[in-house]
Amino acid sequence: RYVVDGNSFDGTWQNFYASSLNELSVARSIIEGDETVVGAARVNQLAIIDIMKTVSFQTLTELWGDVPYTEALNTEFPKPSYDTQADIWSDLLASLDASVASIDVSGGSFVSGDIVYNGDMTAWKKLGASLLLRMAMRVSDVDDAAASTYVGKAIGHGVLESSADNAVFNFSSDPSTANPLYIDNVINNRDDFAVSEPLVTTLTAMGDPRLSVYAAPTNSDTIIGMPYGLTDPEAFALKDNTSRPATVRDATSPHVFIDYAEVSFLLAEAVERGYTSGDAAEHYANGVTASMNFWGFDDTAGAISDYIAANPYDAANWKQSLGMQKWIAFYSNGVQ
Repeated sequence: RYVVDGNSFDGTWQNFYASSLNELSVARSIIEGDETVVGAARVNQLAIIDIMKTVSFQTLTELWGDVPYTEALNTEFPKPSYDTQADIWSDLLASLDASVASIDVSGGSFVSGDIVYNGDMTAWKKLGASLLLRMAMRVSDVDDAAASTYVGKAIGHGVLESSADNAVFNFSSDPSTANPLYIDNVINNRDDFAVSEPLVTTLTAMGDPRLSVYAAPTNSDTIIGMPYGLTDPEAFALKDNTSRPATVRDATSPHVFIDYAEVSFLLAEAVERGYTSGDAAEHYANGVTASMNFWGFDDTAGAISDYIAANPYDAANWKQSLGMQKWIAFYSNGVQ
């Protein structure tokens, strides 16, 4: 039923501004004030900070539209004004492009603490470029010119080229840094998350093998989804006969910032919109394959190629083809 109250909104708002963005802002000040960090290493460290700030502000404005931006994180403005989403987005595109362009892949970076790429600036440049590609495609229906410009810039910088480049946050088996779904299920003994009926019905109809790792069988050894829109008593009545999430509740199941599957689908869309040249169907196949690989499937027995043959790219209805596969690939990445 998507019943979201003020407490949920307040918690997310505070986590972004008071925690994530504030900490990134403080980190930037520390780097700027450290005379031992010089040259390319300083530039690269600041670029990483700015890339992550862009991701945070992007998510904020996608959730709420107009939000504090220009005056945010500045103690001179205890009640910062709200910038328009259009102005925020325009500045984020330009800022992210500049951050990616500033990276010196032959220079140094953080000697510790980088738990995404371990100081590999070539990887960080690909990540920044891929996030720029995502942001550019977001505005394609409202600012075609800007989308085309920044898609070109992103591709020019160099986006993710394979699943080896994926940007992920790896949770650990330590409960203090384990996957939140694991903590909810195992540590807090919560059992109020079920796999949705539309996901089960859709993947079953498509013969999608990812269903077996997205959803756990019920006691009757079948996968059954929970319908949307039920009241609490109605949902509780189905609790014993509906499937729970499967591997995504493992302690070490990672969170994906952006991966090669998403980049491939974005490139396919860019081709269809005329922002770049290439073969949209090939990008589509690359995206499906990358998602399958991420979830543990290979093409040894033709599982992936057979699936793509059964669910081919439809150039005449490309939004449906790409939208469906992105939705499937984004399982557990709710914000996207």
